[in-house]
This record gives sequence, C-alpha cells and structure tokens, in this order.
Amino acid sequence: MFSLLEQVITNLFEAATYFPYHRLPEVFCGFTRRQEGGPVLYPAACNPQAWAVGTIPLLVQVMLGISCRHQEVHIRKPVLPSWITEMEIRNLRVSSGKVDLEFTRKQGKTYCGVLKTVGDVRVIIET
Repeated sequence: MFSLLEQVITNLFEAATYFPYHRLPEVFCGFTRRQEGGPVLYPAACNPQAWAVGTIPLLVQVMLGISCRHQEVHIRKPVLPSWITEMEIRNLRVSSGKVDLEFTRKQGKTYCGVLKTVGDVRVIIET
C-alpha cells in the first residue's frame, strides 16, 4: 500500500514544482510523461486552490501515521519516501498543548523522535 501512497506523494510534489510558489491549482492535466516540461494548467482552474494545496499536509499526516485524540498524539508505522531522509513537524497543536516531532529514515526504516512538548501532551509511537 505504501508504494502507491509514495508514488502519489512523489508525483504531486514533482507536479507542484512546475506551478508558481509550488502551489497546486484546482485541476491540471498532462499527457504522456516526458523528461522535459510538466503538467498543463487547465485554463479555467483556480490557481492556487486552497483545498488542492491542503492535500499535501493531509498526505504527510497519512504518510507519517499521525493522529491526534484528546491530549494524545499517536504515531503509527511512519514512513518517509525514499527521496526524504528527515522531516520535522513543529508546533503541532494538540488540545491546549504543542509538540515538535522529528522523523528520520535510516536503512529503509523511519524513526520518530519527540523533540519538545509544551503543556499536557502525550506522544505514543507504534512501530
């Protein structure tokens, strides 16, 4: 399953590099992938579009297995794509607290570390 998720994330990231400020438009189209050039902006599409841009943080949340309930942050089987070796999430708000997390990929496995917590926040990491 992750290979499909990694492919979607990778392709959206690459597509975003072709648009101003790396912001995804409402809709874009393409043809057979070539070495040069990128996706084509659909003329009537809103650019940028908030809900399209908002897909990236949601995909990162799914990829890293982050869910929040009450005053707990659950990290379940986080995975970074092969082209990312580390990522930090800072000031993740959970109830009235905050947490900073660090994800690192080593030898094909992703590890999560807690850098800082503020307030009454509990972090649960499942591997």
